[in-house]
Amino acid sequence: RMYWDAASNKPATNSPWFNPDARHPFNVGFDMNHEAPATIEFVERVMQHWLVKFKLDGFRWDLSKGFTQRNTPTDVGAWNAYDQSRVNIWQRIYNQSQAIAPGCYMILEHLGNDDEEAALANMGMLLWGKMTNEFNEASMGYLVNSNFQRAYHTTRWSSFGGNNTPHLVAYAESHDEERLMHKNRRFGNQRVPPSPPPFYTTQELAEASRRMQQVAGFLFTIPGPKMLWQHGEFGYDASINMCENFTTPNNDNCRTAIKPPVTAMPNPFFSTTVPGAGFTFLNYKTNASRNSIRDTYASMIRLRTRNNSYLPTFVTNNVNFSLSGAFKWQIIQSNELRIVVVGNFDMVSQSGSVSFPTTGTWQLYAHNVIAASFSAINGNLNATTMNVTTNNQGFTLSPGTFLVFIDRPAVLAFNLNSFEASVAAGNVHINWQVDGEQHVAGYEVERSFDGLHYEVVSRREGRTGMPGSKYTYSDGNRAVVYGQKPVYYRLRVTDQNGGYIYSQTVEVDPMQSWAQTATAPAALLRTMKP
Repeated sequence: RMYWDAASNKPATNSPWFNPDARHPFNVGFDMNHEAPATIEFVERVMQHWLVKFKLDGFRWDLSKGFTQRNTPTDVGAWNAYDQSRVNIWQRIYNQSQAIAPGCYMILEHLGNDDEEAALANMGMLLWGKMTNEFNEASMGYLVNSNFQRAYHTTRWSSFGGNNTPHLVAYAESHDEERLMHKNRRFGNQRVPPSPPPFYTTQELAEASRRMQQVAGFLFTIPGPKMLWQHGEFGYDASINMCENFTTPNNDNCRTAIKPPVTAMPNPFFSTTVPGAGFTFLNYKTNASRNSIRDTYASMIRLRTRNNSYLPTFVTNNVNFSLSGAFKWQIIQSNELRIVVVGNFDMVSQSGSVSFPTTGTWQLYAHNVIAASFSAINGNLNATTMNVTTNNQGFTLSPGTFLVFIDRPAVLAFNLNSFEASVAAGNVHINWQVDGEQHVAGYEVERSFDGLHYEVVSRREGRTGMPGSKYTYSDGNRAVVYGQKPVYYRLRVTDQNGGYIYSQTVEVDPMQSWAQTATAPAALLRTMKP
């Protein structure tokens, strides 16, 4: 081996790339010297390979705090301290990446001190912002450590010139942390006898799911990019330490073991041994409580992504919040969209007040209210709007409840669950199902014989506010059902302001089968047009 110290089984002192010994704690493998010319060239060539040949959007760099030559092999505190040499290394790597692919993302799992992270954010990099403990304490119903205000870049970095840099990737779950839902169901707070009524528990599935909806309502309205860890939208509750036989030991020996898919989850979700009768398996995608989490996550993410004019709200520093107690609220605003979020994370009903930025009619964009009467929460509130007659508004919320208000109708609060086309009995049958169509004006089914040029073959009005609405259209055109070539269908969805988006396309081929079904992924592909 070249540049190898065989006696010590480590890189030699003359290695062009590696330090003989790691210069920092938590090192993985051999530690590269990122001040060495050979390593500098190597990193640049690797970035160029992936950014140019494979056209990646960018990189997420693991253990980025380890890119340093300052020697603190066991001193975590010293390692965390501001390191100008490390900042210089990352400035160089960032500049190299932007020269190769301008605008590419550079995301750092830095988890360092605020001053250094602010410096890196101001250069253009995005920084992971772990908020797992705070959001999980809130979701479990424990209030002492439930203040998640550090999910705001204005809280973390304002003292270091980062108030105008919304580059904090705040998250509640990641690959390194225990699942929120797992801890909700195992360790969540309970108000049970001998406590006096009313009784309440965050461990029960339906209520644990409502608490996850609360997390989504607050997390995804905070400015800056966000991370959603896989299957969090279904309340994934297999422990990070679950083994391949579905048991969860009291150690982390199975931390990197294969975890079950969300469509075949073991029941019980937690067991240290295999039950005598074995595990049964559940499809979380068919469970109403878990789908309620998915729908809330989808609604909140759509608000961030379905209308580019709302972007100033999600990068603003014009924020206000009170997140330390049981009754939490936050206000995020720009001229393009104002958002008010309120929630009760306690185990009992709580009342509180919020000063809305403007008076007038506010839209109730998302909520998990299960009470029959919205007016009991606020006398000016109904199921879709609230008439804010004075800025200061009071709310009485049952435990686990959240509400998200916006100061104008959302351009498209919409979820296309399915879009299918099937050939049978001399017709092409088009079916689609939607949720959250409060502001949908209508649908148009479009058909194409070449996949390029489309014509409208059917129109349907939206059934405003109807959950789980289903629509059908049958195309009996003889050129279609007796044709010799595939036929393409897509759905155009128009909102009440004239914006529109398209579904993905489905293809049917009458020559192949008289009982075929084609299903498009439910995602809507095209950006709304004004």
